[in-house]
Amino acid sequence: MKRFETFWSALTLCVNVLGLFAAWAVLNQLMPTAWAVAVMVAVCGGLVASVLILVPWRVRRGNNAS
Repeated sequence: MKRFETFWSALTLCVNVLGLFAAWAVLNQLMPTAWAVAVMVAVCGGLVASVLILVPWRVRRGNNAS
């Protein structure tokens, strides 16, 4: 089970990073720089929030398991 959780976390992180680069590339083509920066800040904020939510949850699960 632990291996699956680690895999899922890694997969989520990879998808977020790829989404970040894809969004940056698309916005660079379609929008002015200010809009691109604003959206990138929002996406980065979402990424940070997901990490901050995921890490304590995993730590709590790990403590319960041991």
